[in-house]
Amino acid sequence: MRKYNASRKRMLGTLVLVPILMAVAFATAVIVDAISLDQLLSAGSSSGVICASMALIGNIGRVSDKHTAGKQIVSKIIMIALDQVDDTVPFPVPNAAREIGTIPLKKGEHMHIFQAIDDSIEDKSSGSKGDITTEVTNELTYILGGHRAQIHQFLEDHAGDRFIIIYQMTDRSYWVQGNDLKPMLLKSFERLNGKDSRSATVTFGNTSFEQPYRYVGAIVTAAPVELGADATSISFTAAQQYITSDANSSSTTIESFTGLSVSDVGRTVEICGGGGAYPSQIAETGGIILRGGETWKGNAGSSIIFQVLDANTLVEVSRVQTA
Repeated sequence: MRKYNASRKRMLGTLVLVPILMAVAFATAVIVDAISLDQLLSAGSSSGVICASMALIGNIGRVSDKHTAGKQIVSKIIMIALDQVDDTVPFPVPNAAREIGTIPLKKGEHMHIFQAIDDSIEDKSSGSKGDITTEVTNELTYILGGHRAQIHQFLEDHAGDRFIIIYQMTDRSYWVQGNDLKPMLLKSFERLNGKDSRSATVTFGNTSFEQPYRYVGAIVTAAPVELGADATSISFTAAQQYITSDANSSSTTIESFTGLSVSDVGRTVEICGGGGAYPSQIAETGGIILRGGETWKGNAGSSIIFQVLDANTLVEVSRVQTA
C-alpha cells in the first residue's frame, strides 16, 4: 500500500511539473524570438546589404604572376574635359559587372588621345580609417615626353581643371577613372627641360570611394557622323559613332547598312539618338540583331552599340533608351 501511495505521489508530481516545464520552455522561446526579432529590427537593412554585397564579390582567390605583373597599362590615355560632357543626358551608370557605357559628349565634341611615355602610367588608390569614416584618395599619374608647345598650352590652360580619364590595358580592355560628379582634378605637374629629361609629369586625383570601372562604350575621337533626314540605311565609314537626324519628316526606321567588310569583324559602332519630332528607329532584320528583338528608338540621349559579326551582320552589345 505504501509503495502504491509513493508511486501515486510521484505520478502526481510529474503531472504537475510537466505543465510548469512546458510553460517555462514556451516563455523562453518567446523571449528568444523577441530578442532575435529585436536584433533584426535594430540591425535594419544594413545587415542584408552587407550580405548581398559580399555575395556579389564572392571568393577572391590566388592568381598567377601574369595577373600581378606591373607595367600592364598601355601608353594611350583618353582625356575628356568635364565641360565636354553633355549634362543634359544621364551619365552612364555601371552595371552589375562594373561596366560603364559611352560617356555622352556635347555635339561636336570628341575625346582626345595623349600618348604617355611607356610604363609611366600609375593608377593607385589609398584609404585610411579616421575617427568617423574612411578617407579614400584616387590618383593617376603619367609622363608626357618632349619640350612641346601642345604640352605647355595644356599645362597653362588646364591646371586645376576636371577630367574623366580612360586608359587601355595590354589585354585591350579599357578602364575609366572619374565621373561627372567626382571628376579627376589636375592636381599637380612637374615640367623638366634639362640634363636629365625633357618631359612633363602630370598627376590627377579625387576623393571618392569609387574604384576604376571597365569602359565598354565608344572611344569617340572625332565628331559623330550625322545621318541624313529620313535615312533608312547607314553608310558606315571608319568613324565609330553616328547620330540620327532630328529633322525626319515622318516615322523613320533604319533597316539596313552598307560599308562594312571582313576587316571590320569585331569592331564596335555606336548610333546616337538625334531626337526630333520623328526620332529614327532601328528594327531587327536579317542583318541587324537586337537583344530580345526590341526596336531601339533614337530619342535624344539614347544610344545603341553594335559589334560587327561579319560584313553583313551587326549584333547589339548594349543600349541606353531614354523616354
